[in-house]
Amino acid sequence: IQGTVATVTLLLWQLMYTLPRVDSLILAPMHDAGTSSIEAFWILSGIALANLLHSVTFFQTLKFFPGGATSAGVLKGLQAVMVFVASSVLLCGRWGGLEMCWSGSKFLSLIVVVGGIFLYATSTDLKKTKKDGFTSQSDGGYVNLRGVKPEDVTGVTMSV
Repeated sequence: IQGTVATVTLLLWQLMYTLPRVDSLILAPMHDAGTSSIEAFWILSGIALANLLHSVTFFQTLKFFPGGATSAGVLKGLQAVMVFVASSVLLCGRWGGLEMCWSGSKFLSLIVVVGGIFLYATSTDLKKTKKDGFTSQSDGGYVNLRGVKPEDVTGVTMSV
């Protein structure tokens, strides 16, 4: 329903606002930038494809990734930190002002987000293993909380 409402709303906006002003809003700026209709089509197609890919991966994350919406939010925080780092490496001193460069506040953001991701991953792993009847050990293995030890089980073959 959300996609349908968004599509209808955008279509109405395009028909009622953009179409009557197509010369001043689209064609004149395209002409000024030296962009042809074919180039504009390919640019918009690329943006549409990127948005489609983004939406598909987002909803796949919601449906299949442990934690669903919370995990998607955590990954969004990681994405923001990666944008900070990439913009600093690629754009600092080349384009824009000082906002493109690395700063102490961006470093603090990186520490907070990455720390939160590790905390979330640890608690998610602990919650899952406890739910399944196991708790993690310092050696990376798991101990069954229900009191059954693997050596107590005979005739069972475990495979990965």
